[in-house]
Amino acid sequence: MRPMAWGALSLAIVSFVFIGLGVLFTPVPGVGAFFSFAAPLLALAGIILGGRAVTKSKAAVSAGPGGGAMAVPAGGEAGSGLALAAVIASALAFVPAVITALTCGACNALCATGSFQTHQNFGTGTGTGAIDPFDLLRGRKGSMFDQDAGVVVPNGPAPDAGTADAPAPTAPGALPPPPLAPGPAP
Repeated sequence: MRPMAWGALSLAIVSFVFIGLGVLFTPVPGVGAFFSFAAPLLALAGIILGGRAVTKSKAAVSAGPGGGAMAVPAGGEAGSGLALAAVIASALAFVPAVITALTCGACNALCATGSFQTHQNFGTGTGTGAIDPFDLLRGRKGSMFDQDAGVVVPNGPAPDAGTADAPAPTAPGALPPPPLAPGPAP
C-alpha cells in the first residue's frame, strides 16, 4: 500500500510539472499540447491510485478475525495518511491541469501547428499617413486594385474627374482603357 501511495503522490507532482511545461511550451507545435493534455490524465491517475491506496490501507487496519480491530501493521497508519495526502494533491493538481488543457493545450493544438510566415516590411510604417509597403486594410503599395471602388485601375493615382485627361468611367469588372498617348510637353 505504501508504494501505491508514493506512486500517487509522484503522479500529482509530475502533473504539476506538466502543467508548467504545458504553459511554457504552448508556442511549440505538438510539445505544448502533449504536456497540457497529459497533465489532467496524470492527476486523474493519481486520484485513482491514491484512492485505492487509502482503501487498501483502511482494509488492512480494520480486517481481523471476528471483525474486530486488528493491530496496525508497521507503517499502516502512516501509509493511510500518505495515501490521503496523495489523493488531495492529485485533486488539487486536477483543476489547474484541466484549465491548462482547455486553454494552452487547445491553443497549441489548433493554432501553433500552422505555417508561420511574415512579410519583410510588415509593420514598418512611417506614421505620416502614407500607405505602408504592406498594409492589411489598403493592400500592397502600387497595386492594381482600387481600394475605394473595387475596380481595376492603372498603377498610380487616379486622375481627377474634372480634368480633360480623365478616362470615361467603366463598369466594374471591365478591363481598363488603354494608356493615353503622351500629350504635349508643358
